[in-house]
Amino acid sequence: MRVRSLIAVTLLAFLSGCATTPQVPCGTTQGICPMQAIERAAAAAPYGAPGRYTLVVRSIGQSNGLIYLDSQNDYRDQRNVAVVLYPRAQAQLRARLSGSLERALEGRRIVVMGSARRVKILFVDSHHHYSGKYYYQTHIAVTEGDQVQEVPDAS
Repeated sequence: MRVRSLIAVTLLAFLSGCATTPQVPCGTTQGICPMQAIERAAAAAPYGAPGRYTLVVRSIGQSNGLIYLDSQNDYRDQRNVAVVLYPRAQAQLRARLSGSLERALEGRRIVVMGSARRVKILFVDSHHHYSGKYYYQTHIAVTEGDQVQEVPDAS
């Protein structure tokens, strides 16, 4: 079963390179792309894979005081990498970016220094009971604002 999972992840990574939407270049001097982050996090599980990661912030969400900068429009997409901003980092970034993180970061390319970690997400019902189902996401925790840098436009 483990071999099948590894083959599936490898195949997904290969096929994602054929996508028509512009992707973050993998393995550039700017950092590690989302697909490589997912592969590294899976290989390092249950530990994280430290590195310099680069992604385009395609959507932003909030939950339980945390802000999530997602590399895909749908945070449940298996190709998504979520940069998780903790409160201290949020405050530091707001001060540095002069206001709304959504306006400043959505649609922008960022570089994040941190550890990509595979996180198990449990499905719960409306009564908060565990359903027995789950999936994995890849998260990069950001506790300090200087872990996130915006990449200037090439134009």
